[in-house]
Amino acid sequence: MNTSVAQIEESTWKTPTPEISTGIAEAKKQILVVESDKEGARKLALQLGSTGYEVMTHDPANAAAAAKKLPPDLVIVDISLLGEAGFGLAERIQQAVRWCVPTIFVTSGTEPRFRKKAEVFEAVGFFEGAYDAKELVSAIDSALREEEMDEAN
Repeated sequence: MNTSVAQIEESTWKTPTPEISTGIAEAKKQILVVESDKEGARKLALQLGSTGYEVMTHDPANAAAAAKKLPPDLVIVDISLLGEAGFGLAERIQQAVRWCVPTIFVTSGTEPRFRKKAEVFEAVGFFEGAYDAKELVSAIDSALREEEMDEAN
């Protein structure tokens, strides 16, 4: 699936999600999707919402402020259109929430330098090209379980 991020007004900040258990915890985990393409954000929000997550979508201009208001448990940044600026945006989001929120980068392209930047950023995931949505959900589940284990210790 090729995704590029969407501009969605703050009134649609939360996408309703069905009650499907992911085995993560009682409370739904909140995922912030930063996407420049509205349709791409909507599709990704629906996919993740169907697996039991509460998904918030924002365009790059509003993402850090939105994260500060309601800190997410995980952030997905689509860098298809943002390019290297997406990594700076991810840093601003972390500064806004004042902790190292697990971050996954996705891109429809295949730029080796982006993968390297994601490694330096210590992203919990990097997906490029036509990635498998099931693999993305698996990476999210794994990152959130690891975060819960770190918090418990």
